[in-house]
Amino acid sequence: MLEVTNSTTIATSPLRVWTTLSDLEGYGRWHPSVRMTGEAALGAEVGYTFPSRYIRRAFTTRATITRLSKPREIAWRTGLNGMLSIEEIYEIEPMPNGTQVRHRMQWTGLLMKLGFGDLTTRALGSLAAADRALERYLRQALSHPAPSRKAPRNARQSTAWPPTVLWSGKLIDE
Repeated sequence: MLEVTNSTTIATSPLRVWTTLSDLEGYGRWHPSVRMTGEAALGAEVGYTFPSRYIRRAFTTRATITRLSKPREIAWRTGLNGMLSIEEIYEIEPMPNGTQVRHRMQWTGLLMKLGFGDLTTRALGSLAAADRALERYLRQALSHPAPSRKAPRNARQSTAWPPTVLWSGKLIDE
């Protein structure tokens, strides 16, 4: 087995970190190399796309959510039918100055006996880059919060929000 770990502290709440990490469809907004599809639910199969140095292009496969505990952890596992198993784990812990994120990857299986040269160095670099991107994304989200989805006080209630057109304080439905 090979395991690499990177830890970082992010100046935000554990819930905000967990919400970002569990929004699998949102990985493209912040993660430098991984894209995911599907919904984070324990045992769910999700789409997992990552770059591969060995085939020199992005590789898409299925992953299974193996841990999901709001707002403490999320993990998924992918692999090649017992030949190679890769688990990526995010553990989230509250700290006085924000949230500590422990990001780990574990590789197991017969293919690990072949050795992969500088896998440890490359994996640590990849984890650190992802964690810096997560921190940057959350910092930007805090400084530029998303616009409120609440209706203005003077708008009449509508079944569709946000409204298509708001003109002089009156709601005009199309």
